[in-house]
Amino acid sequence: MNLFSRIAAWLSQIFVTNKVGDWGTAGGEPQFQLQDHNSDPVVYKDAVVTTPFVEPTPPPPPAVHADPAPFVNGYWRLARVVKAHAGRTGGAIDPEFVVEHTTDMHPDDFDALVAAWQRAPATPAQGACAHFLIGRTPEQGVIQFIPISRNGNHAGGGGSFVINGKIVHPNLKAVGIETHCAGRLRFKDGVWRWGENDGKGWVAKGAPIPTNEVEPLAPMQNVYGFHKPTAYQLHMLDLLEADLALTIRLLTDPGWSVKPNPPDQYPRWVPQLRKGAPVLGHVHLNPTDREDPGPELCARAAKIPWFTKPGNV
Repeated sequence: MNLFSRIAAWLSQIFVTNKVGDWGTAGGEPQFQLQDHNSDPVVYKDAVVTTPFVEPTPPPPPAVHADPAPFVNGYWRLARVVKAHAGRTGGAIDPEFVVEHTTDMHPDDFDALVAAWQRAPATPAQGACAHFLIGRTPEQGVIQFIPISRNGNHAGGGGSFVINGKIVHPNLKAVGIETHCAGRLRFKDGVWRWGENDGKGWVAKGAPIPTNEVEPLAPMQNVYGFHKPTAYQLHMLDLLEADLALTIRLLTDPGWSVKPNPPDQYPRWVPQLRKGAPVLGHVHLNPTDREDPGPELCARAAKIPWFTKPGNV
């Protein structure tokens, strides 16, 4: 090969890349190395090229629990606070149970009930309220009237808890949850109706209740039914009771029970846990005078039966 041919071959190896680099030799042969000091060189046959520098992906931030504390100063994170009148709020309590209720009012009376619990009771004996009221729709939402650290005056009448051999009033140990529904209904003139006794007899009031919202009560399913809770109410009840189970001081002493009214007709019993908390219905405390929260919520509460007033069904 003459001199000019050798020069041409030499130059072609220099300009095989457009990047300027450093010359070196490997086994007597030319070797080209790119000047990229941010990465390690990689040799391919007779030439050395470098892998491109890639900024490392930062690690993801540590996981943060999506929900804040379930209760702040006794108020639930998902409830709208509407403070009850002071005459409906009792003293400090140490809650260990949950008692479920139904309002047993016509669905259209939700706002009237909310307003009533903000007014002073006519007498101290009429100061009933509850910690929570769950509306039938997301628009009505969940309202909290009283912090769970105070007496909600929701479980009056008969029935009590027995704790370590001592009789304890339910309001001193229980959080009360009202689910808004019409309660017991009657089938009258081909439709389901809510009504009240006016002193002379039962009188239908308000618009008829849609059939798909009614659970007929056997064996008199053509006469009586119970207004069913909505899917929204069941969902919010699940969330609330799960958060209560994380917050209230759960009683673990085996020496406690429920003493229904009257005790000679209904034996003492211990409710199972629902969502981790002891849950029972108002009817389980006082089956003589109450039947809320009805068959569906009683079955969900702790898979315990629904008691009915003698002679009703």
